[in-house]
Amino acid sequence: MKKLIISALLFFPLSTFAALPVFPMSFYGTVTINGTAAPVGTVIHAYYGTTLAGQVTVNEVGVYGYDNPTKQQLLLGVGTGTIRFTVQSGSVNGGIGTEGATLQTHSAFVSGEAVPKDFAFTWSAPAPAPTPSPAPSSGGGGGGGGGGGGTSILYGCMDKKAINYSPIANTDNKACVYPIIAATAPVISTTTVVTTNTQPSGEVLGATTIATFNFTRNLSVGSSGVDVTELQKRLTADGLYSGPITGYFGPLTEGGVKKFQSAHGIEQVGNVGPKTRAALNQSGLGVLGASTVASAASMTPEVRAALIKQLLAVIIELQKQLAELKAKTP
Repeated sequence: MKKLIISALLFFPLSTFAALPVFPMSFYGTVTINGTAAPVGTVIHAYYGTTLAGQVTVNEVGVYGYDNPTKQQLLLGVGTGTIRFTVQSGSVNGGIGTEGATLQTHSAFVSGEAVPKDFAFTWSAPAPAPTPSPAPSSGGGGGGGGGGGGTSILYGCMDKKAINYSPIANTDNKACVYPIIAATAPVISTTTVVTTNTQPSGEVLGATTIATFNFTRNLSVGSSGVDVTELQKRLTADGLYSGPITGYFGPLTEGGVKKFQSAHGIEQVGNVGPKTRAALNQSGLGVLGASTVASAASMTPEVRAALIKQLLAVIIELQKQLAELKAKTP
């Protein structure tokens, strides 16, 4: 089987791996507000304390990010402390970002980690302040003043410069959040060259095999299972399928298969038979950007995130091999 080598990394001294660059952390999953899928346009913010670390806008009802590094995810730059999340929607808190009644948090930043996390925000509008009774028009004797009837205390940020300013608050909660530019992870701008090598396994330092899914059965409308999930992921990665990853072979998946068959010169029947299966298994032996020169300025955030994730996996594998070689060296 062909091996993949990140040739540029082989020229680095061992000390280079002692201080790896910090990569973004990513989150993906669903989001609800009071048990209802969040509408399109809802914004999720992430903070370290009061420092804004990242944000993402919902483009599909109830979904803020996908389990696919080439698609939208909530990306966070490096930071310290507990990560807390807020929601901003026209139906909540007058359109002002809020943590809601149930705090949504994550323990800490981990470089390069992709975290599946579903947000379930809850929020209820504060009770309106009671309307004061009009003063009597004539001076009658007027009895005792009666009990209180004072205005209810509504806590919130009262600074209009803050992004969580609450126009209905009458008591500041000392928790205003201000838009501060978050630290960002370094961007890969160097040339990345990936070549193939046919030497026997174990003889090449840094040789890394990309594991691919092997399709073994025919698939058609009504099929379900792990192989359908992998099929949908493959079609999505190839830009042939834009539906959800459900593991169920429906009309959308059938349409993606027809596009795949058309691209590979196979009769467009929409079912995965022997010929389509062979093409899927063959094309699945992907090469990580063979002889690619990638400029950070020309890459979209999604492509950059996918490249970072792949390179990080290769670096980790190389570190393991270097550690093994070092342990065997007298």
